[in-house]
Amino acid sequence: MNARLYRSKISSRPLPSSEGAANCGLDPERLQPAQPHYETGLSEVTRRAGVPLLAYSPLAFGHLSGKYLNGAKPEGARMTRYPPFGQRYDKPNVMPAVAAYAELARRAGLSAAASAIALVRSRWFCASVIIGAITPAQLRENIDTENLSFGGAVLADLDAVHLRYPNPAV
Repeated sequence: MNARLYRSKISSRPLPSSEGAANCGLDPERLQPAQPHYETGLSEVTRRAGVPLLAYSPLAFGHLSGKYLNGAKPEGARMTRYPPFGQRYDKPNVMPAVAAYAELARRAGLSAAASAIALVRSRWFCASVIIGAITPAQLRENIDTENLSFGGAVLADLDAVHLRYPNPAV
């Protein structure tokens, strides 16, 4: 299936004329809503070239859902099933950053997962988000973020957390 046909089936956002796609959205190494080097430089280049962003790992291997807070290891979760993949998240600022993002989402009346996905989708250069839901409930929650948007106060709070923990997994 080509990118244009696939995209038309999953969202109402139009694809630019190119069927190519950049794949460097959320950088799970840094646990941030969009890879900063992409946002500050490549986003304009790819826009002019008509290449949309397909953001991957918007939940940073599940961390931004908040499910691993306080040392939790939920049964069946990726980090529980594949612990060696979690080494990059074993940094001192990861859990405080995740806790701050999760608290902000809670205050906004959202789940941490919905908040993270919606923030990635809100970027002007993002055509779609590649998700990795394990359960039907996770899939439904991810899909339900399609029309979710943030007000200025929430975006300002997200920026404040990002400034406090700019690259927590590095």
